[in-house]
Amino acid sequence: MTKISKKLYVYPILLLLIFWPINAASNELPEITVRVNPNFELLAVVYTLAAENPFPVNQEYFDDLMEYFGDYKDHEAVERMKHPTKAFLMEQQWRLLNTSDPPENGI
Repeated sequence: MTKISKKLYVYPILLLLIFWPINAASNELPEITVRVNPNFELLAVVYTLAAENPFPVNQEYFDDLMEYFGDYKDHEAVERMKHPTKAFLMEQQWRLLNTSDPPENGI
């Protein structure tokens, strides 16, 4: 085979490679689902109710929270959170860790 006939075979192959559809990564972002564990959210509510001067980041959410949970300001859990003992905090941590469902526990 001559050099010219070899080039004739190479050109179609190069063109095929150039125009071959490439499975490149898509520019679309994957769908992400954010879920708040209800145990952690309830603990945050208890902390908020126990705070003397809470500083809400989102006033509308804070107002809704106080409207819904405001009657529980004198609940035992809220009172204990105002003056927590080390044992109480460890108990709450144990409860959160053993009743939550973080993604790494589902593997």
